[in-house]
Amino acid sequence: MKINCLASPYLFAIGLALPAPAATEIVLWTNMSYPGVSGTLTNLAFVQPALNNAGQIGFRAGTTSSAGQAGMFRAEPGTVDQLLFPGDPALNGSGNFQGFVDGVMSIDSAGFLTQRGFFQNSASTSGFIGADGVGPRVELRLQAPLPDGNGSISDGFPMALGGRSMILAATIVGSNGGSLDNSAIVTVAADSSRQLLAREGQTVPDGNGQYGNLSGGFVVRNESMQALVTAQVRNTTGGTADDAGLFRLGNGGPTVLARKGETTSAGVIANFIKIALADNGTAAFAGSLSGTADPPNDNGGVFHTDGTTVTKIARAGEAIPDGTGVVGT
Repeated sequence: MKINCLASPYLFAIGLALPAPAATEIVLWTNMSYPGVSGTLTNLAFVQPALNNAGQIGFRAGTTSSAGQAGMFRAEPGTVDQLLFPGDPALNGSGNFQGFVDGVMSIDSAGFLTQRGFFQNSASTSGFIGADGVGPRVELRLQAPLPDGNGSISDGFPMALGGRSMILAATIVGSNGGSLDNSAIVTVAADSSRQLLAREGQTVPDGNGQYGNLSGGFVVRNESMQALVTAQVRNTTGGTADDAGLFRLGNGGPTVLARKGETTSAGVIANFIKIALADNGTAAFAGSLSGTADPPNDNGGVFHTDGTTVTKIARAGEAIPDGTGVVGT
């Protein structure tokens, strides 16, 4: 009996402004064989499957040949691609791929997937993996040194950045500054070379303070090889009034898109709750506000920013345009 399926990509597009499909489209079934797949798909590991703009779905699944572990696959109607399978040799000859660490899977518009995985028969048993079935896989093991030589990567989860590269918010060990510089935003290129986009302790782009922890906030990416991060900021001129920010990294250089303490038409930004980054480099965020007239009924909103102007999209307590109620918190 066929009961497990990956349905229409639209079902995974939560939060995207996509039209509702006329009917559900079945992309694949379990208990069926597909060309190029080792064995028969037996289960789908629904750990945040990933969807790209081309309608491709990245997912993890076990098969009759995977010995209880999950492989990395990409599917679209009529096609299933096996990108990484338990037992595949590591790129550097050190061990074999064994399985995945639970966490977010990411896919870019070209179908390049990233995931945190682990290896057997290797001194370094965990790392970051990117694959698209076209070029060589991208691999970076834990304990890899940073480009500046100041510490090595001890933790993090990767996201596809475009151009067969990945980005991660990394925790660092062995840094010169200890807890003052032990996190960073790092990119890993197709040749496994690494670049620092931002480092805890560095001065932020507008000069007002230094990045705090970069591995504990939100990180999202777009299709223009840019990333958007939230971070605490230390040693600011306003103290706790401006000690956080929304920063764009990557192509175009580091840019401040919004700061805690910045005044908008709806109130003063107090916190960043959810973030999104468009391909043109502008961003949207949901945030809490201070200095409003009727908290907690009006101290939240959704905003757009281009780095120059923060524009209100909606605010808690405002009437819904069709007159059927008010925006909640």
